[in-house]
Amino acid sequence: MAVLAGVLMWIAFRDVNLQRLLEEIRSARVFWIGLSIIFSVVAFVSRAYRWKLLIDPLGYDTSFRKATYSLMTGYLANLVFPRLGEVTRCATLSKSDKIPFDQLIGTVILERVLDFLCLLVIILFTAIVEAQRLSDFMLTKILSPIRDKIAGITGAPLFWILLVILIVAVFLFIRARKNSGSHAALFTKLNDLVTGVIKGLKSIRTIQKPGQFIFHTILIWVLYYYTAYICFFSLDSTQDLSWQAAMLVLVAGGLGMSVPVQGGFGAYHLLVMEGLALYGVDRGHGLSFATLVHSTQVILVILMGGLSLLLLVPSKKSSPDENIGSDTVKNP
Repeated sequence: MAVLAGVLMWIAFRDVNLQRLLEEIRSARVFWIGLSIIFSVVAFVSRAYRWKLLIDPLGYDTSFRKATYSLMTGYLANLVFPRLGEVTRCATLSKSDKIPFDQLIGTVILERVLDFLCLLVIILFTAIVEAQRLSDFMLTKILSPIRDKIAGITGAPLFWILLVILIVAVFLFIRARKNSGSHAALFTKLNDLVTGVIKGLKSIRTIQKPGQFIFHTILIWVLYYYTAYICFFSLDSTQDLSWQAAMLVLVAGGLGMSVPVQGGFGAYHLLVMEGLALYGVDRGHGLSFATLVHSTQVILVILMGGLSLLLLVPSKKSSPDENIGSDTVKNP
């Protein structure tokens, strides 16, 4: 994944005057960047609170503070390996508050499904207000490259050879497990894991504060939007862009962050740059904007994630009496 991120970064920056880019970023208006950072911090906190609302129905006590620390530690882990953050934040909170890991995974899967649905709604709304631009962006920058990539992969003989090898390997693995007599234990473990994940997914059915959950789900994406829109005013090249342009940036940025690379490196830069190009923004200026927003977020995640990791250490070393108080099950 690091190789892919490196390739995407090279594609984004290969024809850009780096000196001009750095000068433009250095001339950015600090006030608007600072305001954007505040919106980002509130979004992180809102996401942590929404996660806690999903955890509460599981019957385990956890504090909003620990949920926030675990979430930020997960974001930090995503900079090391894509999607590692989801596992990391669940493992961290599971260890500190003795909440079953599989159930926490279920709540995170539920979060990701909700985020995907929210992004779809935003794409549909953007399609209404910016039909032509979004159509051009999706066809030329998203769908066509994916189609060409899939066609190139499936058309290669190596793809089919590897697919046959994979099927044979899975068959031999299952047969070996069955002959060894350990398949029953494996099935039991898988069944327990699936049961726990399903319990986490079902937590939304018994959520205690549905109004707050809906409010924070909407608030998170509103804050994401304003994080990008406010940054428009930090650069001369983007300060006159419309609110519709910010909607397209939100879509492009959301898709960029969904690409399986560390922290969206390269993918975010390319898609946001190409999205702004539809509004007449020079690709060099568009890349300056994308780099400014992305770098600000990465620095913020490193600072908050690193601090959260340090603050979680004392809770793991707390006394047995403290653990009894914090790990009490609400509904045994």
